[in-house]
Amino acid sequence: MDNNTTYIDNFISTRNRVKEWTEYFPKPKEGKKPLPKKYNYFRRRLYSERGNSFLLLSLRYDDEEDIFRLRINGSLKKWYFNGNTLDNLTLPQYQICMKRIALETGISYDDMLQGRNTKIESGVTICLKAKFKDLLKCFVWYKDFEREEKSNTTLYFRGKFYSFILYEKAIEIKSKSHYRKGRYIKADKPLEFTKTYLRFEVKVNSVCGVSFYKEKANTVEKIIENWNEIILQIQSFFESIEFINFEDAKHEFENMTYSELKKFLMVVAIKSLGFQKVFELFNKIDTGTNKTKYRNEIFSLLRSFVSDNIALREELLYEFESKINSLLYNKINSYSNSNKTLIEE
Repeated sequence: MDNNTTYIDNFISTRNRVKEWTEYFPKPKEGKKPLPKKYNYFRRRLYSERGNSFLLLSLRYDDEEDIFRLRINGSLKKWYFNGNTLDNLTLPQYQICMKRIALETGISYDDMLQGRNTKIESGVTICLKAKFKDLLKCFVWYKDFEREEKSNTTLYFRGKFYSFILYEKAIEIKSKSHYRKGRYIKADKPLEFTKTYLRFEVKVNSVCGVSFYKEKANTVEKIIENWNEIILQIQSFFESIEFINFEDAKHEFENMTYSELKKFLMVVAIKSLGFQKVFELFNKIDTGTNKTKYRNEIFSLLRSFVSDNIALREELLYEFESKINSLLYNKINSYSNSNKTLIEE
């Protein structure tokens, strides 16, 4: 688990305790109704034990009903490890986070377990043996999600209720700080990485909008109970993204037939335009009921010119599965396709 938004309804507190918080006034959102005047808002930062990273706590007080609602927002992983790291949060560490939050906010752990999750962000960082140029470009398609590249370092697949984010983790942390002897130290110079650290995140913007998360992860307690299933769902998502290493597409020019030449020129055109533009054009044409068939033909064409697509794909899946197994509670090391959970909205 990483960046979550959790609500504690009927948060037990007193008017005097509110003095520890800073009152603020939420900005009105365009297209939304004005906030009721009976609500008062307060917030404060909950710092990690080492004091750098923090979670944002927000209180909403109902003057008429005399009821508080607490919202907890932020990256649990950064809060636990006190900053950016290549490590992934395990179940015991997640439970420690929940117990610390309960202690710091003065609520019982039982009430913390009933915390209502509205947004969930979870992910995995994997290490690949060598640095790969344009690795993100190989992730080409997922369902009908909007694919968006940013600055050649981050890739998004955006859906209505959930999205995927892929980026090179080393790029994010190498110029900030590093961990040494139990504490984070500001780097004197940018850290150098000889390997590729790929971060894959599943960002659920509406837990109630995705049946799997609504059933398995809409409370803190359910996340703990269904930890393995949630972790395996991340793997299922990752494996479902269409992956083609078409940047290394090659072909022998000797004895090339006209048909092969025509296909080669099509591959060159796709590489030149980029998948983003290709699919923009593809979605504009009338394909009738053959949209999936034509799209798969494009994928098949590209794969026919790729020499090492399988090797890179296999390394990705192997490293991803190894990391997933390390995050499963009690270190379950077996996994089959029959255990994958399919999402239905």
